[in-house]
Amino acid sequence: MAIRCEICRPAKRQAALDEDPQTIATGAALFALITMFGPISGAHFNPVVTGVFWCQGEIPGRLALLFCLAQVAGGIAGTLVAHLMFELPVFQLGMKVRAGPAQLFAEWVATFGLLLTILLTRRVWWVMTERMSESGQSKWLFLTC
Repeated sequence: MAIRCEICRPAKRQAALDEDPQTIATGAALFALITMFGPISGAHFNPVVTGVFWCQGEIPGRLALLFCLAQVAGGIAGTLVAHLMFELPVFQLGMKVRAGPAQLFAEWVATFGLLLTILLTRRVWWVMTERMSESGQSKWLFLTC
């Protein structure tokens, strides 16, 4: 569960607590997806992840490029699906400018967290998969999402 500075401020305490179920669901979904797709594709969810695998010599350049194209296409498709799910116009322009040092730092932190999660999960996925399949935990973890 993410620790938020806002939880310390009484005026924002309830708003911060309201986000905790979303944080837990996001973490559970990420764990489930990495566990399921890690053995198949290496859990390539981000071009930086693919770049790290390419730099480590685990995948050839052509495959890395194909993964990156698939990631961009998947991101666009996911956005369109989310708009349809929430009855928003499928194609729309963002109205809020998201730029600056804080945004870049937030992206760096999120990408570092994703890389750390994938690289550490890959090291132990076979143990988790074996134990989770025996107890049915992976099914319940996915249903939590």
